[in-house]
Amino acid sequence: MEESLTKAGNRPTAAIWPESNELMTLPAESAPPLAPAGAVDPIWLKSYPAGTPKTIDPDSYRSLHAMLLESCRLHAARPAFESLRARMTYGEWDRDSRGFAAFLREELACAAGDRVAIMLPNMLAYPVALLGALRAGLIAVNINPLYTPRELKEQLKDCGATTIVIMENFAHKLEQVIAVIEKADITVHGHGALKSAPRGYPADHPRVALLRYKGLTAWKQWPVEPWLESAAAKDRIVSFFRTAEPLCSWLTKNVRR
Repeated sequence: MEESLTKAGNRPTAAIWPESNELMTLPAESAPPLAPAGAVDPIWLKSYPAGTPKTIDPDSYRSLHAMLLESCRLHAARPAFESLRARMTYGEWDRDSRGFAAFLREELACAAGDRVAIMLPNMLAYPVALLGALRAGLIAVNINPLYTPRELKEQLKDCGATTIVIMENFAHKLEQVIAVIEKADITVHGHGALKSAPRGYPADHPRVALLRYKGLTAWKQWPVEPWLESAAAKDRIVSFFRTAEPLCSWLTKNVRR
């Protein structure tokens, strides 16, 4: 058995595979002729409705939101999105995104070029938040709603978002980011308390006292020490800001002033 396998694995003799420097070629007639450029339409065009153009002009709009707003104008009465048996028309999308854009600029004082994180699942609030952010001149940063608190913290730090649009179901992850900051001996307190827990949270929530506040502030207190008058003060202050950055960057634009 071993001998037969050995023989079968030997390289064929030169009689079977003669040595040659010639390249193997195929006759030209064996290959199908090439179609002239543009002579054959892509197969997906067959599924296009009648009257649909085969190509688009990518330079016809100055920006993405300009194209979306034009769609809202042209198809105002038509449905744009549908989710959980609820439907939103293009006209409603235009109206709601305009209101959200005004909220971002007027209420949260967001400036053009600021980054807004959107941590939402597939729901009608997402297109409103996206188009609203674009209309306000902001940079939209999509964040996976399934991120863990640690991943959320790193994402917010990396993208530099100063505002986050988050579904109440995922707000507990933001709470955990706050909890990590508090472990570093940074105090987080609120102001403008609501009369009860916000919608979606039970009255006996362990952090209901914090959730009731309309705004949050983080600070750190140091005793009077000699280092306060030295260069070491700078290092401690910088360390404080770096530790509190995930919370501070989120609060900067979310807390109404």
